[in-house]
Amino acid sequence: MRYRVGVIGLIGIAWLFAGTSVLACGDKFLVAGRGARFQRGNTHATVVIYAPPSSTLSGAFGKLPVDHVLSRAGYHPATAASAEEMGRILKDGNAGIVLVDIADARTVERYASAGSSGPIILPVLSNPSRQELSAARKIWGVVLRSPASGDSLLDALDEAVGLHAKARKSADLRP
Repeated sequence: MRYRVGVIGLIGIAWLFAGTSVLACGDKFLVAGRGARFQRGNTHATVVIYAPPSSTLSGAFGKLPVDHVLSRAGYHPATAASAEEMGRILKDGNAGIVLVDIADARTVERYASAGSSGPIILPVLSNPSRQELSAARKIWGVVLRSPASGDSLLDALDEAVGLHAKARKSADLRP
């Protein structure tokens, strides 16, 4: 009995001196009490939200605080209420993604520089049918359905950035 109490006591004392770092199978280390911190792909990109007064994009997200969601994910949100304002933001060259209502997507495309160096245009469709969604995906690659949650917004942004990087890489490989 004394032997068992002694062994348990030694294990307890060793546990106290071990601290919070504990080795885990398959991992380098596990810090007890802390969760994993996940990063999104293209942080530090500026996301321009083009929402003129005639656009349905202003009400498309409902009560979702888009600026807050984008900021927490590492993106830099900027809102443009007119084509001139959007053009000025795009000329600065900081814009990586333009979030726009599908009806205004062609207008944004005219302001954006052509090719793989221009910003990614991510159109938003309000309550689309399957045919509308399919047609928009054929044209734009990635689209966002509205009403959207914060996760679906970030997933669409990440997918658009991935497709854009893939297109840029294939364009660079061509002679």
